[in-house]
Amino acid sequence: MNSFIKITKGMLFILLLIVSVSAQAQQSTKGGGSPGPFEDANTHAELADGETYYLKGTVVLDLDEKDLYLEIDFKDHPWLANKRRIKSPFYRIENNAKFNLGKFVGKKILLNFKAKLEFYEDVDTDKLSVDIALKPLSIPKLIRK
Repeated sequence: MNSFIKITKGMLFILLLIVSVSAQAQQSTKGGGSPGPFEDANTHAELADGETYYLKGTVVLDLDEKDLYLEIDFKDHPWLANKRRIKSPFYRIENNAKFNLGKFVGKKILLNFKAKLEFYEDVDTDKLSVDIALKPLSIPKLIRK
């Protein structure tokens, strides 16, 4: 029953997000039908579920969870510098063994990935939370300094 409530909350969140984005796109008076990250100065955004991106950042290992994260470089991607990401500039990377991402820990890379919504229970608030994870689509490219 508890899982059903969490899934229902998650689906409600996604539905509200879709309705909100759709309403913003309909209100846009500019061509294209949806706002883009570079239309106005100081515009910030978040990655969209299911979309493919290339981002630069440093691979970081969370020793507690044994998960890999991409720490976003806001100099390269200022459009991602929203309030939430400035506080925590990390996206969890789904570790795919065939790409051997562990060898990139501490290194700056260019990562091609598909963004994916992740739902989890926040242990501090005991509430359902959502974040974006990165599903790599190819071997990252090492960026030399």
